[in-house]
Parts: sequence; C-alpha cells; structure tokens
Amino acid sequence: MAAKITVVEGEHAGTELWIEYEVLRFGSDPSCELSLDDPAVEPHALTIRYSDGRYTVFNRGGSPLQLDALTLAPSESGTWKSGKNLRTAGGLLLRLETSGGGMPERRVVDDLPSLPADVVESPVRASAAAGDRDAAPTGEPAKKSNTGAVAVGVLFAAAAAFILLGDVGKPNPSSAGAQPAKTFAEVVKELQSDPDCAPDLWIQLDRVYAEAYRGKPADAAVGYQRLRDRIDWEKNLALSAGKTVPEALLDADAFVKQRLLD
Repeated sequence: MAAKITVVEGEHAGTELWIEYEVLRFGSDPSCELSLDDPAVEPHALTIRYSDGRYTVFNRGGSPLQLDALTLAPSESGTWKSGKNLRTAGGLLLRLETSGGGMPERRVVDDLPSLPADVVESPVRASAAAGDRDAAPTGEPAKKSNTGAVAVGVLFAAAAAFILLGDVGKPNPSSAGAQPAKTFAEVVKELQSDPDCAPDLWIQLDRVYAEAYRGKPADAAVGYQRLRDRIDWEKNLALSAGKTVPEALLDADAFVKQRLLD
C-alpha cells in the first residue's frame, strides 16, 4: 500500500482506508470514496488531494479541524504530511501513512469487494442482486479464496457482462444514425457536475487530453487505456450495487473509446 489513512481514535479505531485516487472525499455519506459510518464524521468532512508529491486536505465540514499543530477552519486547507494526525470536531483522530513514493495506488483484485454469488451465476439479475457499495470493506483486505485464479477469472467475466448490460439502450457510435460522442468540454462538465462520479475522473481525462494536445500520442494512448479500464470498473461498481450507471460516466466511456479508435 503506497498511502492510507488509519483511524487512530474513534468508533472504528484500527480501520485502514486506502488512498487509490488523486482526489478523494472522506465522510459518513456512502457516496464518498472513503466512507466511514460514524456519527462523529460529517457527511462530507474532507477532500484529500494528491499533487506534486504531497497531500493537501480541505475542510469541507462545518467545524474546525486540527491538522497536527494547525487549525483548519471550514473551507481552509493544509498540507497533510505522512505520519501526522488530523482530529475532527467529533473526536475522530486520523493519521496519514505513506510508503515508497506515497502516490495513490489501486488495490489488487483480491482486495476488492467480491460480487454476490447469484449475480455471478446470472448477470441478467445484476440489478435485482443489489448489494450496498458501503458493505464492501474500505480498509481491511478481503480473505483470499483457495481458488484465487478461478475467482479472478469469474470476477472479470461477470464484470464484462455487467458492463455490456449497463450499455443496453445507450446509442452505439458505430450503428447507423447513432449520435456522435460528446465533446471533451461537454464530458468534463458532466463529470464535474454529477455527484455520482468519482471527483478525480475529469482531472485524469483533462491530463490525458492535454498529452494528445501537446503532440504526445503514445502517452495519450496509454492514458486513455487506463481511463477506459477505470471507467469500466466504476460502471461495474454501480451495477453490482444495483445502481444505474451515471449518464456522465457512459458519455465519458464513449468519448475515451472513440479516442482509442482514432
């Protein structure tokens, strides 16, 4: 793990929250990327951003926070250094811990929430097998199966089926009379305004688009491939939780896949 937040004091003391993306929301609201069901935590308490080798924390709640020796009033921000503590008004104590370069890092497949057994057997029932996304462990790795290789294969096969099902009814760009993919500016605006989309998606898209604009097609191609995989994953998470895939995510998917074909 390159970076994590550990709950030092509070109802969930000992819980470890992985930092997987460059921009994350922390709070008790289930829509936050780092969600903690704790009455001492505001719905959207913090926004955490990684940039230029350091982490910045933004106070998004209504009460002051104590970041090491620095007091952060609502809407203020400060640099959160590795090993330093942050205390909320409700008494929750969090510690940022990093290793290596400290960059955000995706968890391996075995650490990700598994899909319900009935969904794996019949992907058509994905929406009926609604699993609460919050029920997935946020910091404690899931137990590994004795048939890990088979489980991984089933997971990705099911994920592919979910993604195909999620696109039912979505215009196919290659079909006759289909609507063209939306422009870069339109897609970015949609991602920024949709609360159901991870807040770092538009930032990643902006960076990849900039690489193409600078005349670096190879770097852009790699970036678009990573974005495609990330979007597919986000779609799978929504479907496995019985939720509708956000329109903004579908439009971003179409935009990215069109760029990979260009």
